[in-house]
Amino acid sequence: MFSFIRSKSARHFLIVLFVWAVLLIAALSLVWRCGTRTLPQNDEVWALYEAGPGIHLDWLWKTWAEHRIPLAKLIWKAVLELTDYDFRTGNFLTVLALATFAFAMIWTARKIRGRTIFADAFFPLAILNFGQAQVLLWWWQVNHVLAPITATLLLSILVLHGNDLQPRHAGLIAAGLILLVLCGAGGLPYVLAFTVWLVLWLAWQWRSLSPSQRQHRLMVLAPAVAALALLAYYFVDYKPNFPLNDPPTLSSWPSSPEVLASATASLQVLGVSLGTATKPVATLSGLAVFALGCVF
Repeated sequence: MFSFIRSKSARHFLIVLFVWAVLLIAALSLVWRCGTRTLPQNDEVWALYEAGPGIHLDWLWKTWAEHRIPLAKLIWKAVLELTDYDFRTGNFLTVLALATFAFAMIWTARKIRGRTIFADAFFPLAILNFGQAQVLLWWWQVNHVLAPITATLLLSILVLHGNDLQPRHAGLIAAGLILLVLCGAGGLPYVLAFTVWLVLWLAWQWRSLSPSQRQHRLMVLAPAVAALALLAYYFVDYKPNFPLNDPPTLSSWPSSPEVLASATASLQVLGVSLGTATKPVATLSGLAVFALGCVF
């Protein structure tokens, strides 16, 4: 054991693991101390009113605001039904999902590089920091984390296997695209990007394949075709739905501002990723986050 710790990579791994564990405990403590068990927040009030008792397919597919989020609705309502509407249970599940996601990123980086470095602490620091408090304390926010988690896990499969990607890996990625459509608008761009990559992967090796291998590869990509069909169906009879408005298809939000105002707001959103304490200097904080993203 001590010879393992003497390894530089092992020491780095233990330090990164310590950072991950501390942030996980802190996030769980935040939910335990500040999470609500019985009080629905904001959108949840109207979602409960609209959903009614039980879980219904038409409600799952119905738009919420400007998005269809059937998978998030299913998970959100199922957990509430199973826990006698304990919203804090969902918050704990969100924390555990994000912690698992962060650990998977650490493990993926280690597999690709062959060792762990201090910079891998970026994953838990970015994913489990208290700037995510709204996500951690509001169960409805599950609809915002599903697409990034799913897309990143699929991307991990891709980068881990690279040029040695086997049909079973491609099939898993293709099947994951269906989940991305069900995640809502946040998952739709990933579906198009991954589909293009899978088509290029198939085209690259097409000439070297036998007829039976070609047929097998096409079958592997069938879920991607199904995902594209579902993506197209996503926009069939598409109408925004704001349950508290009259009529519900009319948004109470103001019209889009000019480009400069939109860019400023985008930077402010990036700035808040460092925590709500940065609100007075949110634009400058957003510029800093954007610059770091460009560098790294």
